[in-house]
Amino acid sequence: MKKFTFLMGSLLVGLSASAQLYVTGTNVENAPAAWDPSQPLEVELVDGTYTFKATDRFKISIQKGTWNDFNGAAKMLDGSWDKIPEGTTASATLKDGDADISAPNPGNESLKITYSVSEDLTSITATLPDGYTYPGAGVVTYPDLYLIGPAFGGWTLGENKMTRKDNVYTYVAEDGIDGEWKINNGTWNFSLGQGEAGMPVVGTEYNLADGNAGNLSSTISGKVTIQVTYTEGGPYKLLLTQDGTPVDPDPDPDPNNFAGWYFNLGTPAFEAAGGEWFKGVAVPENGIVEFGEAAIGTEIFKIKIWNTKKDIWYSSTDGTVTPGTPTVLIEEEGEMTVTGATANDIYDVKYDCNTNTLTLTYAGNGGETPDEPEVPATLYLMGNINDIGWCANNGVEMTREGNVYSCESKIEDGLEGYGYFSFSTQLGENADDWGGVNGANRFGPAVSDTEVVVNTALDFTTYVVNVNASSCASWMIAANAADKKYKFIMDFDNSKLTVTEVSGVQTIDAELNGTAIYYNLQGQRVENPVNGIYVRVLNGKAEKIMK
Repeated sequence: MKKFTFLMGSLLVGLSASAQLYVTGTNVENAPAAWDPSQPLEVELVDGTYTFKATDRFKISIQKGTWNDFNGAAKMLDGSWDKIPEGTTASATLKDGDADISAPNPGNESLKITYSVSEDLTSITATLPDGYTYPGAGVVTYPDLYLIGPAFGGWTLGENKMTRKDNVYTYVAEDGIDGEWKINNGTWNFSLGQGEAGMPVVGTEYNLADGNAGNLSSTISGKVTIQVTYTEGGPYKLLLTQDGTPVDPDPDPDPNNFAGWYFNLGTPAFEAAGGEWFKGVAVPENGIVEFGEAAIGTEIFKIKIWNTKKDIWYSSTDGTVTPGTPTVLIEEEGEMTVTGATANDIYDVKYDCNTNTLTLTYAGNGGETPDEPEVPATLYLMGNINDIGWCANNGVEMTREGNVYSCESKIEDGLEGYGYFSFSTQLGENADDWGGVNGANRFGPAVSDTEVVVNTALDFTTYVVNVNASSCASWMIAANAADKKYKFIMDFDNSKLTVTEVSGVQTIDAELNGTAIYYNLQGQRVENPVNGIYVRVLNGKAEKIMK
C-alpha cells in the first residue's frame, strides 16, 4: 500500500482556499457607488468562477485596503475584448496591472453587464442583458465624442461635440487651446486623456489612453483642428494641426539625423541572467550602433528601433543570422536565432540603421563550469518491495559507481496492479520511524504518482531535509511478474532515473554442511546479517526470514 503521506498531501490540497476577488467602481452592483479600494464588492468563487454585475468601468484585485494594496494585486485586460458578432458574450484575457477594465460595448456604457472571471484570474467573460447583442461581424458601434475641461469652457458634459466621419472625429477650435482638457462620450463612463510622456504638439500624432488617464494640457494660439482616430478597444490617436504646419503623423528615421531614436535587442537570455528582456542604446548620429557581450546563445532574439512615437521592428527573411556575416533585415516583427550557436554563446553586435544590416561577431562563451553534483554517501530504494510494502525501515541499499547508484528489486502490487517507490539517503530505525527517513534528503518525481516509462531517463527532484523531505513524491510502475524484477539507476550527474526490467533472482546454491548462509533479496551473500529480510539457505533448503 502507499504510505499515508500521499493521502495527507491530497487532503491538504483539497482543503486549500481560493483567493477572494474584489471589485470597485462607481457602478458595481451591491458595492458603494465610489472608487474605494477599502470597501469593494467581495465576490465569492462559485463553480470555478467569480461573477458580478457592473455598468461601465471597474477594477478587480485579490487584495483590498489602500490603493497600493489593491493595485499591487490587480488584474487588467491583456488586449481588447473579443466579441461574438450578433451574440451576447465577449471575452478577454487578463494580466497583472492596475488599469481600469472598460465595458466591452463603448457605444452604450449604461448597460449593466454580467462579468465572469476564471478561478485562475486569467480570463474574463462579459454577458449582455436580455434583448441586447453585439454588432454583426465587422460592424463597430461608434460613440459620440465631446471635448471637455477648462480649455473648452469647463467640465460640463455634452458640450463641444466632435464631428465623425467613419472612425475619425474632428473639431475646430477657432481660438486655439489654452488649459487642461480631455475627450469623453458625454458621460463620465468613458474618457480619453494622456497616453504617453509629454503633451501633444501641433503636427505630431499623439497616443491617447482611456480609463484613469491624466488630463491633456495645451497652450496653442490661433485656429487649431483637433482630430481623433477611434479604434474600438484602442489604440486611440490624436493629431493637432494648424494652417501652414507640416504634418508628420508617423515619422520614419531620417538617414541624416537619428536624434531621438533608440536601438533595442531583446532575448529571454538577458532576463534569465537577472537583467531586462531588452538591451537598448541611443542610435548615434551616423546611425551605426555597436555594443558588446550580448549573451544570446541559443535563445530567440528580436530587434527594433524606436522613438517616442513609433516602433519599427526588423527581422531576417528566414529567421536566422549567421555569425560574422552581415545580414540585411526586412521591416517586419519576427523572432531570430543565431545559426550554429551553443548555450551561453556571447556576441558583439553591430547594426547599421542606414542599411538595416545586422552583424553578430562571436566573442566567446559565458557558461560557467558546472558545479559537481551533490551525491549522497548512501542511497536506498523504498516502496512496495521485500513483500512488506511501505515501511520506514524497509529498503534496498544501492551500489555506487562514480556518481551513479543502482540496484535490482522486484516491485510488488501496491494498488490496482501498480507499485510505488522513491529513494532516501537513510532508513528509519523501525517500521514506523518516518521521522528518521525524513531526517535526510529524499528523491522522487516532481509530481506524485508519475508513471515510469521503462528504459526512459526521467528527471528526479531532491526533497531536502528540514525543507520538504516529508513531502517526497513517489513514482508508480507496473508490478513485476513472478519471474521479473526491475533495475533502478540513479544518475546524479544528470539528475536522471532510469528503470529497466530484468530477469528474477537466480537460484541460490546452498552449502550442505549444516551452516546457514544468508543472502539479501538481490542475491548477494551477507556475512553478518543485521535487522532486515534475508533468504537463509540451510541443508539445501532456502526460506525467506526476517531478523
